[in-house]
Amino acid sequence: MIKKIFMIIEILSFTTEAVKMFDAAMQIRFQVFSEEKKIDKDNVYDGLDFDAVHYLLLEENTPVACARWREDEQGIVIEHLAVLKDYRKKGYGFLLVKNILGEILVAKKTVYIIVSQKEVNFFQILGFVKSQVISLNNKTQKIKMIYEI
Repeated sequence: MIKKIFMIIEILSFTTEAVKMFDAAMQIRFQVFSEEKKIDKDNVYDGLDFDAVHYLLLEENTPVACARWREDEQGIVIEHLAVLKDYRKKGYGFLLVKNILGEILVAKKTVYIIVSQKEVNFFQILGFVKSQVISLNNKTQKIKMIYEI
């Protein structure tokens, strides 16, 4: 006997004016970045949320992943991609980034992301290529990756 299970997955885009969705995204960011990865809250809450378009991925109406994008002088940056620990390895990060790319590529601007070394392979699969190494506070190195069509 073969049993098939189908999940209902939704991806919603919104601005900070959608308070409930924004709060859900902030809770995911806090859990993943502040509690789990021990990233300083000033880096998690950088004051740029009002200039961004935000995304939530819902599994069966439960918020499990989030991300945002915003424009800056270099193009469009995808930031704060976070998937709750219990929902990883399901392809949700991939789905979220692909959805965002589908919406922003029509702008015909450079799309980039800043990642840690351990995240490089994931973004290479999505079509990003290494552009430059960025040193933060002479301690941490991040990699800027640019999306190539």
